[in-house]
Amino acid sequence: MNAATAELAQEQSEKALVALKKDMVEVRAQYTAVSKSFDIAKKRVDALSEKLSEHELGDLAQAKPKLIEKIVDKGTKDVLRCYEILSGSALTEDELNATKKSKTNTSCPDIANPNYIPK
Repeated sequence: MNAATAELAQEQSEKALVALKKDMVEVRAQYTAVSKSFDIAKKRVDALSEKLSEHELGDLAQAKPKLIEKIVDKGTKDVLRCYEILSGSALTEDELNATKKSKTNTSCPDIANPNYIPK
């Protein structure tokens, strides 16, 4: 191996190392963002679990099945929309313009309704 070949190999190795370091910084940033989103989602799940444990849903569902069905359907729709948004789906005009709690996604208002400020 002559000096020119060795120098070229070292240059390529250094460039590869720089590219790897840059990639690692990007991967760390993405990991941090995903971890934050996961932590927020876990807190929501925990809060929902706590809220649900406070109620006797079986008794309420027997007494008012349509009401429970409506609540569960809306909650399911909201949660699925949260996943869509976290997966890269754009926000709708209605989501962006929501200013009343009744018009917000109650499962993830901070993500789905960034302009809504709870009172």
